[in-house]
Amino acid sequence: MCKRLLFGLWILWLSAVFCQSLLTSIIALGWIYRWVCVDSHRHLFKCSPLADTTTWQDFSSQHPDLQALQTVPRYFQVQPGISSEGNRIQRFFHKRFHSFWLNGRQGWSGILTTWSLTLLPCLIWSWAWYTGWQISFTKLYEESATGFSMGLLGFLLFTAVMFYLPVAQARHAFTRDWGSFFQVRFLCALINQFPLRYALLALGYVGSSFVLLYFKALPAFFPSMNPLLADLSIPESLELLNRYYFYTGSLAFILVVILRTWAGRLYTSGLPILWTQSRWPVDTFHEQEVQLLERLQIGYGSASRSQGLVKRLLQGPFSLTYRVGLFLATLLLWSLFSFTPFISEFAHYYPVAGFLNQPLVHLPSFRYVPEHLQAETT
Repeated sequence: MCKRLLFGLWILWLSAVFCQSLLTSIIALGWIYRWVCVDSHRHLFKCSPLADTTTWQDFSSQHPDLQALQTVPRYFQVQPGISSEGNRIQRFFHKRFHSFWLNGRQGWSGILTTWSLTLLPCLIWSWAWYTGWQISFTKLYEESATGFSMGLLGFLLFTAVMFYLPVAQARHAFTRDWGSFFQVRFLCALINQFPLRYALLALGYVGSSFVLLYFKALPAFFPSMNPLLADLSIPESLELLNRYYFYTGSLAFILVVILRTWAGRLYTSGLPILWTQSRWPVDTFHEQEVQLLERLQIGYGSASRSQGLVKRLLQGPFSLTYRVGLFLATLLLWSLFSFTPFISEFAHYYPVAGFLNQPLVHLPSFRYVPEHLQAETT
């Protein structure tokens, strides 16, 4: 137990270090994807009949490709269950840096697929913000509709993307294949299996975004909270903010891990349902999904259709009302989440990254030290 705690603290410390810049936070993002892969495999195993007769460790030991998923991902050293091949030099680097390479590769893949859907609305946000302030400074108020309409467009696009994005990221982590990220109809059908749980996931994102909003805005009130802080020199202020964002960055990383794990379990809870209902052809599923579902003895098309029909008839219009109500609630929650970047920038403006990188969605970097402080100390 003590060993696990120390290892967990070591992982958290390393993650906080990597999250101090956007570039190195790609490594932390890759670790998160690998962790979601491990946890979602375990969760899918728990949803299978084999969970009553064996353990995940025993089951995964029988399959060489699953042995690396028995333990928490590492940042540098090779994962247990992965053999090192090649000459002595190759084995040396493979043993000590294989996980680092995997984290970087998965992190780049994850952020590129995420940006493929979110970069456009984020750019529109940034342009709307710039346009709005330019109109305000030049007092061209007759052009105010331009900034507002662009901001609204970015807001609507980002809200629509967030309906789909968390589960798509979870599937990408599970399959380790970026192509599975873009199977829109399949993932929408999976989301539709648990409308209440998906609404709660959206609520989790909203709550976490307000927590980060609070900690992002808090440094602006440090001098009023403690007058002694107003007299700090530039190096002292930089040291204080570096320490502050290191600890709050650790909290942000934990929130990202919780939300991504939550989405991963939602995805692996719905996957067996779509598989057993046989409404989707086998070739719609990713080969990684098919392979694991068959190993777990979850039969394709094994769900009783008559029970599903009776259930639908009994629920009748109440089910439709229930789903529509949850859809509207989820829409409201994602809309609120999509509005928080504007609130965040008003509270603490940070150029470029303020709009282009949302820590809960993109890279888990939560560090907003003013650029002029860093420039004056270099």
